[in-house]
Amino acid sequence: MTDADARLAALCAAAGYPAKVRELIAHATFPGHQVGQALSESELTQLAEAVKVLVEAGRGAEEIAVVVAECRARQDESWRDEFWRRAFRAATMRAAH
Repeated sequence: MTDADARLAALCAAAGYPAKVRELIAHATFPGHQVGQALSESELTQLAEAVKVLVEAGRGAEEIAVVVAECRARQDESWRDEFWRRAFRAATMRAAH
C-alpha cells in the first residue's frame, strides 16, 4: 500500500465510507473510472481531496449514494458537474457557519 493509498483509506475510514462508497466517489471524480480499476498516485491524491470535500459538506455514505443516483437520473454526462456543484455548495455553506 502506497502512502497516497494509506491516506485515502484512513480518510474513508474516518468518514465512515466503505469501499462501495469510495468507488462511487471515484466514479464521480473520474469519468472513465471502472469499478475495481487501479488508480495512479495522482488519482489517489485527487480522490483523497474529493473525500475531504464530501466530509466538509457533511455527506454521509448513504447520502452520497442517494445524491449520485439523483444526479445521474436528472442529468446527461454532466451529472458529475451537478454532483460536485452540490458538494462544494454544501461545504461552503457549512464552512460559513
